[in-house]
Amino acid sequence: MDKRTRGNIEKTLDKTIANTPIIETVGWILEGYLMKSVEEIALGYMLGALKNYVHLALSLEKITKGRRHKDVTEEDEIEIKDMLTRRIPDIMDKINRELNR
Repeated sequence: MDKRTRGNIEKTLDKTIANTPIIETVGWILEGYLMKSVEEIALGYMLGALKNYVHLALSLEKITKGRRHKDVTEEDEIEIKDMLTRRIPDIMDKINRELNR
């Protein structure tokens, strides 16, 4: 993943975390189901959605650059995991702020 692509993805991840009403977004999951941890459901949902976004953005970037191999590589996966792992505290902080309104 080149620096420009990574930078664009990092900015979008930060904006998405900041602007997504996480608990409202996962509310449909919580309706009608007894969950042990709303926080864990919300975190899992956000990480899955963010990972999906990164995969899509990276694949589109590769397509626009005309690369033959458009699949996400093992090296890309390591970078994606790093980007998401670093944001877990921010996501959990946002979830807890929303729950304690």
